[in-house]
Amino acid sequence: MRVLHLVKTTQGAIWALKQMKELVDLNVDVHVALPSYSGKASLYEQVGVKVHILDTDLSLKLVWNMASKLKAFRKLLRARSEEHTSELQSLRRI
Repeated sequence: MRVLHLVKTTQGAIWALKQMKELVDLNVDVHVALPSYSGKASLYEQVGVKVHILDTDLSLKLVWNMASKLKAFRKLLRARSEEHTSELQSLRRI
């Protein structure tokens, strides 16, 4: 199983980090999209979560930025999906 969490800040969200660690301990492939590599970002990697830097703040106050943010998000999902498909094809060959 693969999980992608979207986290709005790297300053808090310790509950999310704890939840992701539990999933990693259960052998889930966990990814997190963080707005920057600052604050507690390194803690995610320390517990085995794959970190992706992506600004997911879809504020309606900044509507003109939304299209580029959604495009970046789709690109991240597509990359993870292609990676997953490749892994499944490898398993089928075994």
